[in-house]
Amino acid sequence: MKQDAADDAAVLSPTSQVLEMFGEEAPAAEEEQPKGKGKGKGKGGGRVVGTALYAAPEQRRGGVVSTAADMFSLGVMLLEMCVCFGTAMERAAVLGAARTSGALPEELQQQQPEVCALISSLLCGEPAERPTAEAVRDCALLAPYSLRNKAHILHKDPCREFLK
Repeated sequence: MKQDAADDAAVLSPTSQVLEMFGEEAPAAEEEQPKGKGKGKGKGGGRVVGTALYAAPEQRRGGVVSTAADMFSLGVMLLEMCVCFGTAMERAAVLGAARTSGALPEELQQQQPEVCALISSLLCGEPAERPTAEAVRDCALLAPYSLRNKAHILHKDPCREFLK
């Protein structure tokens, strides 16, 4: 479990495969956290880590954190990839509203209802109700981009064209 999944903590390949996640790894369950150690208010004495904008509600309040927190972060990143923000303030407002109340931009809801359904499920306030990484990987919406379907993989790096 990363517990610090954020847009600037992920490296994607030209085919959008996650190659690397940077940040602190955290114990997956409360009983694995060392008692009395750490700096935060997390249960079991563990530190509260993570980038606030991407952190799941249970993570922000210092509660028990599981891989569901990473799925919440994925929901924030997916929303961020789907919306073109004009200003940093607009980005903060849209992502903040989605994090706290589940509100998604109306235009995105109209144009991409299936994507919004996935984002909403990932941003669910109840960790147990969020989809697992396997469920997201296997969802029909993302099937065209799956590495299991290798037909879409480009043999040429599209980024090289921009670097010339």
